[in-house]
Amino acid sequence: MEYSYYWVTKSLIEAGADETIKNSEGFEAGQGINGEAEQMTALDALADASTLQHVNMAMQMLEEADASTIDKEKAVKVMLAMKKKNAEDGLWPEEVNRRFRELIKAL
Repeated sequence: MEYSYYWVTKSLIEAGADETIKNSEGFEAGQGINGEAEQMTALDALADASTLQHVNMAMQMLEEADASTIDKEKAVKVMLAMKKKNAEDGLWPEEVNRRFRELIKAL
């Protein structure tokens, strides 16, 4: 969880991974390798998206989130990174771009 691999983490947890198992340093898996992992957010889900389905799921999570909990600066950085991914992988179509711009305006 420490490196914001949102979709891998989600899949592992859904498959029954034990978040309380400890590493050799004594940190639980849910706390990250060094015990410093923060709660992952919808922005982490969006930043980690590698399919259009993940992008749309993350966008829905963002649209349903309390706007006061969304870091606007991080949101803009994620948007820019996703636009770059679009050029490479087609993960940021115009519809997603429109939804994200509306979200940013609401923050």
